[in-house]
Amino acid sequence: MLTVMQRIQVIVISSLAALAAGGCASPGSTDYNQGAPGLAHQAAPEHYRLLLQDESVRLIEFTIEPGERDDWHHHPHEAFYVIEGGTIRIELPDGEVIEANFEAGEVTSHGPWTHRVENIGDTSFRAIIFEVVSSE
Repeated sequence: MLTVMQRIQVIVISSLAALAAGGCASPGSTDYNQGAPGLAHQAAPEHYRLLLQDESVRLIEFTIEPGERDDWHHHPHEAFYVIEGGTIRIELPDGEVIEANFEAGEVTSHGPWTHRVENIGDTSFRAIIFEVVSSE
């Protein structure tokens, strides 16, 4: 049985390999990075805590409480690992709204995008975000 840290390491390595190979899907064909207000940890530091950054990767802890909404921000290629699941609403600049329920332990990845997130559930939502710095 892998520890949580070992699982995170496996996720980071596999996610970075997939991102480097172009193996993640962007949400639609629109370039959501145009005119973005800033990176997540810069635009909404009350929700995004920078844990580590080097020349190739950035790790961010994302926490959002029930009823809270973060500010508009963008991510380069990213993957995230859900620590505490919940239901969130993601709003895109073109008005599209995505509602999703994530369970603890889930992992997903996608290309660059701009959005804002609202916690529409009744529990805290926490995730570790892995961003590829070289894709900015």
